[in-house]
Amino acid sequence: MKKTQVALAAMALVASTAALADGVTVYGVLDVGLQSVNNGTNTTRTFGGGGTESPSLFGVKGSEDLGNGMKASFNLEAGFNTGNGAFDNGSYSHNSATPASGSAVATSIFGRAANVAIAGDFGTVTAGVHMDPAFLAALAVDPRGMGNGSGTLLNFWGYTGPGTNPNLLQGIFNGNSVMYTSPNVNGLQGSASYGMGTASGSRQDGSQSIGLTYGSGSISASAWRNTIYSDAANTKAVTNQGIGFGLAISETLSIKAHINKVETYTSGAVSAERNSVGFGGTYALQDNLKLTMAYYTRDNNMVAASDNNMWVTNLSYGITPRTSAYITYVNENTKAETGTFASSTYKNGSKAAVGILHSF
Repeated sequence: MKKTQVALAAMALVASTAALADGVTVYGVLDVGLQSVNNGTNTTRTFGGGGTESPSLFGVKGSEDLGNGMKASFNLEAGFNTGNGAFDNGSYSHNSATPASGSAVATSIFGRAANVAIAGDFGTVTAGVHMDPAFLAALAVDPRGMGNGSGTLLNFWGYTGPGTNPNLLQGIFNGNSVMYTSPNVNGLQGSASYGMGTASGSRQDGSQSIGLTYGSGSISASAWRNTIYSDAANTKAVTNQGIGFGLAISETLSIKAHINKVETYTSGAVSAERNSVGFGGTYALQDNLKLTMAYYTRDNNMVAASDNNMWVTNLSYGITPRTSAYITYVNENTKAETGTFASSTYKNGSKAAVGILHSF
């Protein structure tokens, strides 16, 4: 009951603000569909209320001109499940060194964004909950755009499994954090953030992250690195670093590729080193019909024959500029480590989904 009252109060605040203030925008994405997952042993069919191509979310943002070329802005963003209407920010943790401790983020009201920013000729300074700059740089060069339900995230970004809570992803949203984003200079832009941690006098769940992006004409490139800490002694819990590029070959065909390394630590020593490669492209069959195909491979250098291979195919039809229908198919092959869909080692898993995505 208490959580419901808080949620209603927050919604009332958002609604009243949107009605009274100039420069305030309400936005959102709704992704609903049906999905069938085969884990190598059996098949389950579910309603994809958590989103298949994109997380379902709503937010409110606004800005105010401060004069002298400066601007103040804010952003509040929450995820939700279209199957039951509950708050659902996905299986993400705010840079949690122990993913289970960050699981409450999944049901936080504004677990995706809750920040205030000041911008000017010097760049932008953002404080609060925001998306990790390294993740944003990687997002720009992923052929799937970090497709929500395809397993792309686990095969590429912040992998924490197998084991307890293998689906909790680290380093996507930064809490208790300050971020600086530079001006765009001839297509080059950089962002860096510093997370304070969750305990007084400790770097536990603290973070530092940097992302660089470049775009000029048909060419784009990114580089990134983030680190999550586990205690006051600045012991590392996870590091994530990589590079990638994109190329628009023509008006109808574009490709993207990246390499990435995730290291997880136990008592300050590297306990797992997972290297991943992803590449793919999007081809416009018609103005409103697009085919995206991507391949991802990941292996743990500290476990023999541990590679995981994933093929993703997506067909999207734009009904209107804001509404599209899609079909997605994922096939996964695992070896010495369990996968996203496969229930155990040396299995083939798959996922098929059909849905509708609407943005406003």
